[in-house]
Amino acid sequence: MKIIVIGATGTIGTAVADALASRHEVVRASRSRHPSIDIDDVASVAAFFDQIAQVDAVVVCAPSVSTAMRARAPVAHLTDAQLDFAVRRPDVPGKTRAGSDTGCA
Repeated sequence: MKIIVIGATGTIGTAVADALASRHEVVRASRSRHPSIDIDDVASVAAFFDQIAQVDAVVVCAPSVSTAMRARAPVAHLTDAQLDFAVRRPDVPGKTRAGSDTGCA
């Protein structure tokens, strides 16, 4: 199988890519290596998949962070809206980015 591992330069992504590489063709991707992808940038994601031939699976080990979070501001200095964006999936009320039910509407 051809598997893309996004976030392959991080601790978890490296371990996942290494584990898969013995049995599969692995494409290691991140913001800092080629092929490059930034999962917080729709244009970057589209360009990435335009340059990659057909794949069988995608494993995402990279965190998705808002622009505010990327500024590395201390959590105590973030607004409620910035924290909410970083944790919740804005497209699905009541769901976190991890997919669990928050009980919130």
